[in-house]
Amino acid sequence: MNRLREGLKYKDWNCYLDVGLYTQSDNKNIALTLIDTEDGSVVARITVNPEESFPQTHACIKDYSENDGMLDFVEKNNIVVIDDTAKIFLTRSGQVAPCLRIADDIYQEYLKILDRYKKESL
Repeated sequence: MNRLREGLKYKDWNCYLDVGLYTQSDNKNIALTLIDTEDGSVVARITVNPEESFPQTHACIKDYSENDGMLDFVEKNNIVVIDDTAKIFLTRSGQVAPCLRIADDIYQEYLKILDRYKKESL
């Protein structure tokens, strides 16, 4: 686990942000998950990983279905930065996924994780 942003409140859960990557795909994009601080269970997977190419500094937010309201949450908690680099992608299921720049501290943590992954994969 790569714990960041302790003390987040999402719906009824007290949680923290776990930073990881999509190891199963070639692009190794950032994967963000909210984890319950009390029992360590997954509260919500913040990101999706569409097949389209987008900058490594960005993450695609799942703001539909059980994650309705996630875009507002990540913006209010400074997990993403809304700026002119934002893009919109469609997922395989036809849902809209905004692709936004992630905050610098989260990006730096992602780079460490990616570097460790590459070294372990040699």
